[in-house]
Amino acid sequence: MKSLLYAVEVESHAPRKASFLRVVLGALGNLSLKLPALSPAERARGVVAASAGNHAQGVALAARTLGTAATVFMPAGAPLPKLAATRDYGAHVEFADTFDATLTAAAEFAERT
Repeated sequence: MKSLLYAVEVESHAPRKASFLRVVLGALGNLSLKLPALSPAERARGVVAASAGNHAQGVALAARTLGTAATVFMPAGAPLPKLAATRDYGAHVEFADTFDATLTAAAEFAERT
């Protein structure tokens, strides 16, 4: 059994609030399309993502809004305000040394859970 792996890096030159809003709405839209198709057992395992900031927050908020757990892998040097916000939105945060390592760790975690 696998958790839903939702790992996308979003880049934007838009103002921060506009970019964050787009990430949250995108995560909500993508998760709201995928979550109803999951069995109750799959939904109970939650979603997994890898991100250094805004995307992590968007996935955490989307998962909370849709009633499932989120585990987000962030690089060890992620900005503290983004880490705090991701946790405040309800995600469990795990760390890896680099962003590339977060992608690997998230994929391995999704395979195990």
